[in-house]
Amino acid sequence: MVIPAVSEVAEITYRMGAGAPVETTVTVPDASAYTRVALAWPAGAEVALHALEFGAGPGSSGHVTHTRSASPDSQGRVLRLGAAALEDAGQAEIYSLPAGSSDREGTIRLTVSARVTEATCGTALELVSIRASVDGMPVIRRHESQLPDCANVGDILVLKNILDDLKIAAN
Repeated sequence: MVIPAVSEVAEITYRMGAGAPVETTVTVPDASAYTRVALAWPAGAEVALHALEFGAGPGSSGHVTHTRSASPDSQGRVLRLGAAALEDAGQAEIYSLPAGSSDREGTIRLTVSARVTEATCGTALELVSIRASVDGMPVIRRHESQLPDCANVGDILVLKNILDDLKIAAN
């Protein structure tokens, strides 16, 4: 299994089935070769990370998600980890862009969408974001968003101020 790391020292926790969580720490020497942002959420939630690269709008070729590839001008990717079909299985998505891979300069706007489901309506959705800092240490932030009541099941919300945009300098 390949898991993109946000920092050179990565702490990984996983669980197979009903087993106890397994925790490990690995060294990832090439982590700094990528700009990465991770977003994690609990079981039952339907969440997605969106990267709008260099001024792209929703649905355009620069709109990258785990189901939409990057535009030909970018090597950005979103990888989804976890299995929504498993009970108590949280999920995560990681946006990765090789550092120094772009001859473009600008902003990558990161947004989060959440679908209101029977399992999440009227509840507080807890998200965790992870991003490398200038010193290489991960910055972990916890976010809580109140989802609308069950009359809104099926609606998709764009959650604001969860992730900071990425500023990319041309190589």
